[in-house]
Amino acid sequence: MRNVFLLFVLLISFSCSTYKPYTQRTETVTTQFFYDELSPYGDWVHNREYGYVWIPHTGRSFYPYASNGRWILTDYGWTWLSDYQWGWAVFHYGRWDFDPQYGWFWFPGDEWAPAWVVWRQGNGYYGWAPLSPESGIGWDYRNDDMGYRWVFVREKDFGRSNIHRYYVNSRRNDEILRSTRIISDARRYAAGPDPGEIENTTGRRIRKISVTDSYTPGRRISKNQLEIYRPKVVAARNGQRPAPPNISDVKDIRPMRERNRSYQPEDVVRENSGQGERDVTREQVQNRREKDVQRQYQQKQNEMQRRQKVKENEQRQAEQDKQQQNSARQYEQNRSERIQRTEQQKKVMQKQREKSDTSGTGRSEKIQNKNVRQNRR
Repeated sequence: MRNVFLLFVLLISFSCSTYKPYTQRTETVTTQFFYDELSPYGDWVHNREYGYVWIPHTGRSFYPYASNGRWILTDYGWTWLSDYQWGWAVFHYGRWDFDPQYGWFWFPGDEWAPAWVVWRQGNGYYGWAPLSPESGIGWDYRNDDMGYRWVFVREKDFGRSNIHRYYVNSRRNDEILRSTRIISDARRYAAGPDPGEIENTTGRRIRKISVTDSYTPGRRISKNQLEIYRPKVVAARNGQRPAPPNISDVKDIRPMRERNRSYQPEDVVRENSGQGERDVTREQVQNRREKDVQRQYQQKQNEMQRRQKVKENEQRQAEQDKQQQNSARQYEQNRSERIQRTEQQKKVMQKQREKSDTSGTGRSEKIQNKNVRQNRR
């Protein structure tokens, strides 16, 4: 009986030592999975630049990596913890871009990261901006007239659970951009500010949370662990090109300003305007941000048009210069040919004169000899 008990204990110990919890399991999906899972929460439309993109069913106050979420520190760096049901996908895969009429839209990606953003730091501020599909890590949107993409907070406010109440007025973005610098990182994604610096600045201890894998889409945080769905994205094996189950016409999507009419304007946030803190409504903040986005987007369009005109003028000037050079080259060639023909004509005339002179001298000698002979007779 004792031997049977020992054998049972050994079997239990062996099974426990070789068991791997489901959090270590790696799921594999294709882009089709994103198309299917996100369809109930937004509209898939075809974008001529990126292909299929997703516009979430959110109010006009939505801003990626700023709305309905917060930053937490994990083994991967600063990770965006979203409260949206679909946040596990769009804030950890793919990129975001902005359309002035329809708002923010998401483009799928195949690599997981704690957040696809670029970070800035300096002069007492931290800031982050969603990366667009064509931009890489460390992209500086200040140089691309895209200051509206940035969200800034004071260093002492970073890491708060209610960080949305401490966003700096977006009108100060240009000012802050001039006094901050990009936070570079050697990883494939930007991990964000140094936790030690934040602890020293804020006086708050930052708790690091470990990340484990979940079986199903979504996320759950408990104690010191974030359980999140992060499958490995692979290419479809059947050769078929993934596509959304329902593709909407962009003309049928309500513009950003017409969405979420049930928005509560009395909901207030704490805002630092550069002249002290004050309470403002979210409606005021969003209206101002929309105007800033529209203004900066229009500035970008005007700058692009200006550059296009300059380029066209340079091309026209280059063509005119080329035509002038060709005309000058042709003139010199014609002039050289005329000079050459003139020289040849001079040589021919000289030869003719010499021949004529030689012939005249011979006739004179004959006449003189004839006269001499006649005189002798």
